Amino acid sequence: MQGRTGYMAYVADDFILYVFSLVIFGAVATVAIQPTWLLMTVFSALAYMVVFFIFKHGVKLDWRSIPLIIKESIYYPVFFYKELAPYLLVLSPLYVSFALALSAEAFFAPKLGDAFWMHPFPYLTLFYVNFGVVTLFRTFILFGHLRRHAFVQEFLENTTWKQAIKGIDIRFSIIHSYITGLLTHLGLILPALAFWRFTSPTYFREAALIVFYLLLQSTYSYMKGLTENGTAIQVDSFTNWFAVDHEFQHNSRFYFTVFHGHHHDAIPSSLLAASGAGFNDGINRSLARLWFLNSIIILLLGKQLSAVLTDMFLHQYIPSLFPYSRFLIEKREHHAMHHYGSLRPYAFGIEPYLRYDIKKGYDLNNPMAQWFAETVGRYENLSPTLVANYTRPQATFPFPSSIILSILFLP
Repeated sequence: MQGRTGYMAYVADDFILYVFSLVIFGAVATVAIQPTWLLMTVFSALAYMVVFFIFKHGVKLDWRSIPLIIKESIYYPVFFYKELAPYLLVLSPLYVSFALALSAEAFFAPKLGDAFWMHPFPYLTLFYVNFGVVTLFRTFILFGHLRRHAFVQEFLENTTWKQAIKGIDIRFSIIHSYITGLLTHLGLILPALAFWRFTSPTYFREAALIVFYLLLQSTYSYMKGLTENGTAIQVDSFTNWFAVDHEFQHNSRFYFTVFHGHHHDAIPSSLLAASGAGFNDGINRSLARLWFLNSIIILLLGKQLSAVLTDMFLHQYIPSLFPYSRFLIEKREHHAMHHYGSLRPYAFGIEPYLRYDIKKGYDLNNPMAQWFAETVGRYENLSPTLVANYTRPQATFPFPSSIILSILFLP
């Protein structure tokens, strides 16, 4: 599944790059995570990933990976700037509201003294709520998959995953997918945890952030002219952020292996999902979208929590297992093809974002899409009309969905 036109899977040659990717994640986790028990859990999970890689792909020490690591590490600031720069205007409500909140805090601090509003805000408590809620949900899905592991094995053996799961007890692959989801979810929060750890947010700053951000973001959206079909800035921003970056990663050995590939190494289940990211992909995305400047409440109990849970529903590509695949057929979500070996679609798999790939040749009525819709229809007893509609283009894009996607995925 690794070809000259794009990278879709790890091979034995990627071992050095893969280990490097885990070292990066572990280093960021060490800076961001305070509780020792949680950090040790992260290191144990990373050790599992190394062992699983060896059993699944083997080990070949490709020493050409060393100069590649050096070269791309030097280039990374340029890559990061290219990801951030085009969206400084879109992100303006975020960093302006943070600057205003910080200024207000500095102004009122002498007057408030030791008042409640100047006490440290319990961001770790909200982190535990965020991570705990998603982990409980993910664990419930894990038990469902483990209980029906024989079905998971049988189903995947009749798909493009046949070779990838060969020779490995499917239960280890299920656990690997689960750990992939846990670490990716954590990666999305690590930059914010590190930022909050060293900037000591207060109740006052948090309250001011919420007020300023909601005012500025609503004003910005109004000025851009919100319509029933979603604004051009919403669609273009999401497409440029996700699709262009996604396509670049699949055509770069370094960025696929080190940043994004973890997302494709796990079996295609909601267990792996957390905003469509790999381990370091999530860290980079959080940094480039300045998520750490968000209100802690808005980020952890709103945007990020909603995004991860939504993404889990959008990644259940093994039918008849909770949370089921019916939702994907109903919404004509085509990202499943990307997890069954097709490079496209790179964009978010629902209209109007999917138009990015349609313009570049992606056919909604392709054989793999037909197979997926018919397979889900058969296993989950869907109507023939619903199945048939999956491969047909949508005439309109419903207003509520465009708003939800904008809230979840834009800054």
